[in-house]
Amino acid sequence: MQTILSDLKHEPAKAIEIEAAIADIEDQLMPIIKDLPERRCLVTSEQTFWKIAKVAGRNSED
Repeated sequence: MQTILSDLKHEPAKAIEIEAAIADIEDQLMPIIKDLPERRCLVTSEQTFWKIAKVAGRNSED
């Protein structure tokens, strides 16, 4: 999580920062994704993830 947050230096986040955060998330998920059921859905109540999504959403309007 700290790695992802360290990618987001601006608010709203810049496109390159969002891309770096996505790459970090993919790097963390890919090793375990094969162990998930075929119909998978990633769910979280972690507030930090919602903050990241909110910041990323604001940037998508640029």
